[in-house]
Amino acid sequence: MKLDWVCSYCEKPFVAVRQSTRGKRTYRAYCSIECRQSGLKPNPCVVIECERQSRIHGLCSKHYKQEMRKNDRLFGCTRIDKVCKNCGVTYIATSRNQMFCSRACKTLSIRPNVIYRKGYRKISLPHHPRADKRGYVSEHLLVMEQKIGRPIDKEESIHHIDNCKVNNHPDNLQLFENHGKHVSFHRQKRTSC
Repeated sequence: MKLDWVCSYCEKPFVAVRQSTRGKRTYRAYCSIECRQSGLKPNPCVVIECERQSRIHGLCSKHYKQEMRKNDRLFGCTRIDKVCKNCGVTYIATSRNQMFCSRACKTLSIRPNVIYRKGYRKISLPHHPRADKRGYVSEHLLVMEQKIGRPIDKEESIHHIDNCKVNNHPDNLQLFENHGKHVSFHRQKRTSC
């Protein structure tokens, strides 16, 4: 079946021939391949001096996200302010099910709170100044800090009196000024036996 049609790009009349694509019967919207290629070029973003192609409501994805942050309500979408379950920061959620402000916070919440390394018990505290690169701090260090009421210097060393690395009771811990004094204490102990 043939119909008189107007080109969507150049607006010249032409005779449209019915085409079938994926079981649907459609008509061509362009009079030639050149018009089709010109007509399918993406529209630029409506923001001045932005050359990205528009994706949502005439805005590129960057400017759309900026508008979402600015406005409480944009194009029928509601902005949801939530508090991150891991770090407590307020953030703009992209969905109602989102519980964390970032992928890093989600990863930190999934991993275990307590692990054992080289016999020592370590607790997950990523914001502690003495945390390792994975965010864990030795429990005996935290107990001693709480006992003396100040942060422990890197030079200071902690000794387990009963030599059990897992027993982190405050009465079982002894603080030394530096690692050398801790080592000399162990040498004296060995020679006295």
